[in-house]
Amino acid sequence: MYWGGGTFLADPKLLLPFCIYLFLNCVYSLGLKNYALIDVFIISLGFIIRLFIGAMSVDIELSHWIVITTFSLSLFLAFAKRRDDVLLFCHTGEKMRKSIEGYNLGFVDACLVISAVMSILSYVMWSISEPALAHFSSYLYLTSLFVVLGILRYLQLVFVDCRGGSPTEVVLTDKALHLIVIGWMMSFVILYFWRF
Repeated sequence: MYWGGGTFLADPKLLLPFCIYLFLNCVYSLGLKNYALIDVFIISLGFIIRLFIGAMSVDIELSHWIVITTFSLSLFLAFAKRRDDVLLFCHTGEKMRKSIEGYNLGFVDACLVISAVMSILSYVMWSISEPALAHFSSYLYLTSLFVVLGILRYLQLVFVDCRGGSPTEVVLTDKALHLIVIGWMMSFVILYFWRF
């Protein structure tokens, strides 16, 4: 996405969310990143703001369930990364960040499960909402099977393999996740072209 000044001259309504995004990044860098929970919430809010900016740029009305799903999923990924930091601290005594003082393994695991459940439920609610059903089939909720499987696979990678430190690396290298994403995308294509 282009963030130059021309974008805001062409569409001034993007200026406010961009300023909020910039402000959040500044206060995060200046100290809020040192506080447990606040750090992951600011990261997740950043994803939401980028989602709104993207939607406003192309005049798409966002479903509130998609917003909640995005927020929950970004929380899930952030807590997975914090879990990796906690494990490192437990094994080496090294603090990757100051906010790690406000976390322990039990708490982060609970936060991971809560955000995973929130992500799944909000996705299911989106899949049965009127805007989603207007574009796809009444069987759109079946795509949630891939979402559940994907989140469970990610939890397996985090809890069993301790690979939550880099969400990007996990998504790019795990073949099982690749297959799940391909299955999810194919289910959308099928439900779009063969509506029943």
